[in-house]
Amino acid sequence: MLAAASSIPIILCYAKMAATYTETGGAWFYAYEAFGRYPGFQIGIFSWLLGVITLAAEIAAFINIASVLWPVLKTPSAYMITSIVLILLLLLINLIGEKATQLADNISSAMKILMLALFIGVGLVVLHFSGQSGSVAPSGTDVNGGFSTAFYMFSGFAFLPTVASDMQNPGRDIPRALLAVILTVAGIYFLVQWLTISQLGAGVMNQASPVVAAFEQLVGPLGKQIMTLGVMVSILGVTISTSFNTPFVASSLASEEHLLPAFFGKQTKSGTPWVAVLITHIVAVLLLLSRDYLFLVSCVVMVSLIQYVTTSAAAFKYQKPQSKYTLPGGKMIPVISLIVCVYLFAGLKLNAILLGVGIFILSILLYWADKRYGTPRELNHTTK
Repeated sequence: MLAAASSIPIILCYAKMAATYTETGGAWFYAYEAFGRYPGFQIGIFSWLLGVITLAAEIAAFINIASVLWPVLKTPSAYMITSIVLILLLLLINLIGEKATQLADNISSAMKILMLALFIGVGLVVLHFSGQSGSVAPSGTDVNGGFSTAFYMFSGFAFLPTVASDMQNPGRDIPRALLAVILTVAGIYFLVQWLTISQLGAGVMNQASPVVAAFEQLVGPLGKQIMTLGVMVSILGVTISTSFNTPFVASSLASEEHLLPAFFGKQTKSGTPWVAVLITHIVAVLLLLSRDYLFLVSCVVMVSLIQYVTTSAAAFKYQKPQSKYTLPGGKMIPVISLIVCVYLFAGLKLNAILLGVGIFILSILLYWADKRYGTPRELNHTTK
């Protein structure tokens, strides 16, 4: 709940910028408008990488949960073979097209809702009749790191402004949607954590998949299999959707917004951004070499924080009176948001921070090369 509460100042900054600039784009567009082309380029790179790292994290999560039923997947060789096979399947799905992705996304969403409803429903019934209530004493170790990991659950809100053009009134709808999403997610995760701890007590600290273990305790061995397979289907659908959408982020920023190097926008005759697809999945494989799900989660939080810092700084700079959304507390909200981001940065793993620094340096070189050797281009829908 603390992670959810800490995200509210950041969400309010996104709501402010979404109401001020109703164009599709999100963090990279706010960076461009507030600070110029180079910051927009940098955040554009990190926006694409957020999808790439999320893709790797979802694959790692899929293999981790699958290892509950097939322990052999915990071995390095089986882990990497499975990773490569999944990447190749995702490449094939990308070639099939959007219909396969939409189907997978719909199945994934339905399965996720079904599993959550099943776990919460069964858990509440059992808890009502048993009257048991477990608890876990704080360990006091790496509280900041745990907070950053918990924050990962709430990082998806940053994608909402990227579909602003699909809304009739984004200046009104996005702020409302942002707050509704975070409150709903916080409520669901609170119930899931409470029920899991009620079943496992202090034993939750020793479980790689606490929800699966809790459901097994609720309904027996069959519950373990049902929950594991359900979570696998849910994760796989998200993975397919991320695999399909992420290359289009890079392609759009290159060919339509003219913010990334032009080669990212190269497409096949059917419209598939093949260069962006290949680069996206190659980078995902390289990230999966870490075989560390928590490292990938830390990387997702790191890349997300870079976007949050930029958006918060833009909200601090722009307090336009004509905006349809006024921040309560004015510039204090962006300041609090930046403080939260600094605290979250402090909880990141060192290797995730070093990866971020390396990406930043590479993007500087990429920007220099594109500016020196590429064709000069301007952003298509700038409001400047």
